[in-house]
Amino acid sequence: MNRVIKTLGWTLLIAVLASVAVVVALASSASPWDGSGIVFDGEPLTFAQFHIGHWLVGVVAVTLALVIALIVVVLVVPVAVFVPLLIAAIALIGALVVVVGVTAMAFSPLLLAVGAVWLIWRLARGERTPREAAREATTKSGATIAG
Repeated sequence: MNRVIKTLGWTLLIAVLASVAVVVALASSASPWDGSGIVFDGEPLTFAQFHIGHWLVGVVAVTLALVIALIVVVLVVPVAVFVPLLIAAIALIGALVVVVGVTAMAFSPLLLAVGAVWLIWRLARGERTPREAAREATTKSGATIAG
């Protein structure tokens, strides 16, 4: 299991770095970004004005954004899915308990009557339980335990 986690961790790190490389490669290609810019504190900035320090900050910002998005996907999404499913399961179990309780209360006189009829019928026929039949079979065969 530890090897699988290490492999997944390295794969995740490589995927994040590859994503950052793709974003930086797209941002550094000057042709689609020539006319676009950013307005910061009321002053326009174009991508052509950025130097290596700006790009390093951009790479770190993109990496941080990808890591935060990864944490949100890994931690928040399962919680957002499993909590409603857990609440629904608890509600269904509660409803099932209520239905079983109402059914037991509704059919309890019938169940008592059926049980009484069965007991009377069994006693009237004189049937033995399997345990009693086994006991009689061992005593008839003459097998005893001598101490």
